Amino acid sequence: MATGVRDAGADGTLPEVIVTAQRRAAPASRTPVAMSVLTAAQLDQQGIDSPGAIADRLPNTYLQNSYDGLRITMRGVSNADATEKGDPSAAYLVDGVYVARPQAQSAAFYDVERIEVLRGPQGTLYGRNTTAGAVNVISKAPVPYFEAAASATVGSYDTRQLGGMVNVPVSDMLALRAAFTANRHDPYLRNGQGTGYRPGLDRDDRAARLSARLTPGHGISAIVRYEAGLDNTNNDSTVPDTNFYSGLAQGKPVWNGDDGARRLTNRFKSPNNVPDQGFSHKTSSSLTADVSWDVGPATLSWLGSHRNFEHDYLYNYFYRVAPSVALGVRQNFHGDYTQDSHELRIATNGAGPLSAQGGVYWFHENVSDHYTFRDLKAAGLTPYYVFDNDPVDARSRAVFGQATYALSRRLRATAGARYTEDDKSRYGYIGYQQAAALNPATDPRELNAGAISSHKTTWRLALDYDLAPDTLLYGSLATGYKSGGFNDGCSAGAVGSGRLAGVGCPAASAVPVHSLVYQPET
Repeated sequence: MATGVRDAGADGTLPEVIVTAQRRAAPASRTPVAMSVLTAAQLDQQGIDSPGAIADRLPNTYLQNSYDGLRITMRGVSNADATEKGDPSAAYLVDGVYVARPQAQSAAFYDVERIEVLRGPQGTLYGRNTTAGAVNVISKAPVPYFEAAASATVGSYDTRQLGGMVNVPVSDMLALRAAFTANRHDPYLRNGQGTGYRPGLDRDDRAARLSARLTPGHGISAIVRYEAGLDNTNNDSTVPDTNFYSGLAQGKPVWNGDDGARRLTNRFKSPNNVPDQGFSHKTSSSLTADVSWDVGPATLSWLGSHRNFEHDYLYNYFYRVAPSVALGVRQNFHGDYTQDSHELRIATNGAGPLSAQGGVYWFHENVSDHYTFRDLKAAGLTPYYVFDNDPVDARSRAVFGQATYALSRRLRATAGARYTEDDKSRYGYIGYQQAAALNPATDPRELNAGAISSHKTTWRLALDYDLAPDTLLYGSLATGYKSGGFNDGCSAGAVGSGRLAGVGCPAASAVPVHSLVYQPET
């Protein structure tokens, strides 16, 4: 059941929040989708400035930042494989553009219009990898009047935050908008005595966006956005739990005490006392164009995007080989990611009984990454593992359509379908160091390659009924599709594509296709 989501205006009125959950603008109270909306005012009031800050503040939704990217869980459906061979179960979009890699999804929120969180399969209008749902972050577009704003925050843990924006109407046809953010604070974990290592849970990121809106007339409108960001943090946040308890091997842990001196000596040290400070460096850039042409009975639109992302990190953690033995491991990573996507769409205009849209979609992602795992010799494993993958190539093509017909003044029926074809391939190797120093010429390696193709038709059926002026009663049955991936360590292994179905009265719950579950939500 959908009800109006509103923010009070200066005159005390409650303006309706407009959303684009069904790929066309409509009031939130008239949109038959299991959805939560966070407006710009709500983001400011609740201090939400990144995806991880949303956490569990929304029904049946959990977002968590990890060293290997953003993990989104909706209705218990998630994905733990954030590597190049896996794909998430919930789509993350920025201004309608799908962001493929979880590592690139943790950028800060700034100058945001709203965030739309759609729960349940969204395979018809949003495509692949939406079996759990979708999160769409919509940034503010240039407006035809001047406005500017700035903010600064200081706080504990040496917190410093700066943000601002300026919007300038250059002419009747052109408006420009620039926005930036910078966020920094010290680690929330404090280290003990005797070591200079900095534990994690710190923050150091900045980003800027330049947007232009062009309206040359004849029903043509274009919004072009360029954005760049930098994120430098420290991944290390692990403390060996054997400092706190004894008797773990016997299954009877005994607390070692909590006196002040012991607390000071329970400190983080790099694994195996190797002097490597953990870090994480991310750089990103994107160019997006959203062009529409109103030709009267219909609007033609094109949404195109090119994104680059680079990630380097060193993560120190403890690998438990026995209940009372935790060995240190150092994991190094470098990855380069490039993705391009294009969507052509046509949607009907007007207030007639039929509302329809359809289009085609194309996506291409290229990945090159390099993992190394060190300090494994004490565990009886090869001291140095190398996972080198170059290239990893993913391509997707789709055609889709959805139509809604008004059966009466208050009752509407919706039907839609999407056909998707996916191809993914990877060529790489796994290397094993045999001596104290890495020697690519003599160290053994095994092929780590494969290819998979998959296709799927997803669909959606729905009925919605105006129960009251601000209340919509709806029921829907929808399916989702998750593209396949690879196993490590073999040249032919692959993970098959996944599919989910959901039923909603009033909202859909994503579950395996052979069962249906009713679960009402707020």
